[in-house]
Amino acid sequence: MKFFTLDWWSSACEDADELFRKYQLFVADFFDRLPESYQRLHRDWSLHDSRLRVFKADYQHQTLELHLDGHGFDDKDNTYFERRFTLRYYDVRQITTTSDPDRGLPGRNGYGDLGYDEIELLSSGDLEHRILFSSGIVLLVRYGGIKIDVSDSRK
Repeated sequence: MKFFTLDWWSSACEDADELFRKYQLFVADFFDRLPESYQRLHRDWSLHDSRLRVFKADYQHQTLELHLDGHGFDDKDNTYFERRFTLRYYDVRQITTTSDPDRGLPGRNGYGDLGYDEIELLSSGDLEHRILFSSGIVLLVRYGGIKIDVSDSRK
């Protein structure tokens, strides 16, 4: 993680507004070159506090599929609702998951709650999505394309 680190998160997200501003400026340089579904994720949705339910890598077809249970917030009704995300990565070149068994935040089993995610357009043209979980696990996916499906419990 280049911006949203476990050290930053575990220290009560010091200077959060400034860090989010720096990240927004970083992404602004390549935002228009991101796949439409990721632009929408970045602009309209949040993966924050979602939980990883399925991690399905297909190395033969160079794909990765993540299923996340999350939530949304309805400003009009001032209520939360369930939201499910399916992230389908294509032309996957690298999947790395790292952890430190001596570090993490209290919480759920498994990967824990998804805290923060970052995206970067690399000089090779590949995209890199980095995801930090409360368990301290960082998932890094380097890929060529992504499709994101979202469904929620609102009628």
